[in-house]
Amino acid sequence: MDPGLYGRAMEDNAVVLGEYIEELEKESEHIDELNEREHTHILHRELTPNGNTILHVTVQFGHLNNVMVVLQVCPDLLLCQNKKHETPFHMAAREGRADIVEELMKLAGPEKLGDSKVKDTLKVQNINGDTALHVAARNCHLDKYVRVKQFHLNEYTNVVKLLAEGDPDFQHPPNNDQETPLYLAAERGDTCVSVVAALLKTCKSISYSGPDGRTALNAVALQDMVPGEMTVKVLLDQQKDLMNKADHNGWTPLHYAASNGNLPMMELFLSNCPDCWEVDVKGQHILHIAVEKNWKEVIDYIVTKPWGRYLVNQKNNEGNTPLHLLVASEHNVDKLWNHPEADHHVFNRKGMTPIGLFWFNFLETSKSNFDDTTDYTFLDPENEGGTSTDSKAHDKESILQKLENAEMTKKNVRLKAMIEKAKARLSEIQKEKDRKK
Repeated sequence: MDPGLYGRAMEDNAVVLGEYIEELEKESEHIDELNEREHTHILHRELTPNGNTILHVTVQFGHLNNVMVVLQVCPDLLLCQNKKHETPFHMAAREGRADIVEELMKLAGPEKLGDSKVKDTLKVQNINGDTALHVAARNCHLDKYVRVKQFHLNEYTNVVKLLAEGDPDFQHPPNNDQETPLYLAAERGDTCVSVVAALLKTCKSISYSGPDGRTALNAVALQDMVPGEMTVKVLLDQQKDLMNKADHNGWTPLHYAASNGNLPMMELFLSNCPDCWEVDVKGQHILHIAVEKNWKEVIDYIVTKPWGRYLVNQKNNEGNTPLHLLVASEHNVDKLWNHPEADHHVFNRKGMTPIGLFWFNFLETSKSNFDDTTDYTFLDPENEGGTSTDSKAHDKESILQKLENAEMTKKNVRLKAMIEKAKARLSEIQKEKDRKK
């Protein structure tokens, strides 16, 4: 692009830009006349390395008067795309400039380019598959980083309204990442709730879909650091059935909220859809997920609900109940472990019970403290106490095998007491070792 033209496009002086364009055009006409070739406006030939026209550039730098000058001289630049297939609408949407979007639509309206051409321009997808509406929705969170001298709050919301109103019947298709404008706005949670509301109100045919079969409601639930309660309410007011729609992994919004430990979001989902706790993913329900993620507050909430009792002993596809997973995690959640309906002796597909897993973990962590001179009779489930003259009394492997067999046949009714006794004895052994050193 001509350096002088580009430099003047960056400056906020429409008169100077207009005069420079006029001089360039006169010179261009003269050269075309001398070469006896058909003349096209100089602004069609002046491009940046990325293929931006002067209209792209003036929109990018945000000087409204410059944009108006260019459109008055060469309005059909509005239809031009750069190398990324972006129109000036994409640029204005990225910058959140509602005033420029409004002028683009007004100055290049039906009386100049024709209504159908303007609508076609709004449908243009860039190399990422984004329409201008996608771009505005993707960047709507930037409203809180407003440059006070140039912008007003909710500019992105106004951009979205203008673009959607430009062709309210058009259902903006998913981009290359399968994201729709509504999904992109919902990802930002309550930061962009006004954009979500504007899309739902303005677009007559709107898609809630997103990547991997997720919906806009999944997008809100996925966020663990951004508040989204208001956005959830706006979405559910329009589509209640989003609550039970599972993605390609089988997860519903409630599963994502449980995975993130977002209890307020879970409570909101359950208040709108009280039976959504029933949905499981390959046998894995929200209590399994909360236990695996070690969200104690969420676990306590679930097991104290009237329906929580139905999840305490429910198995996933591997046969594990939440109790199996709790032991495997090595965390302690009393309300789950001590739940009146908790089954500590139910087997998973590997033939292990929750209490068996607990004992196995204890043995594994304790073996390093044993040596060949230790009397292990105190651990023997068939011995009532004391030591033994049996040749196998000091046979560590024999005693450990007895303990495992006792658990597997459910004969070890004194397990908890034995563990406490074993811990005390192991402590004594360690102290004796320390004294000998």
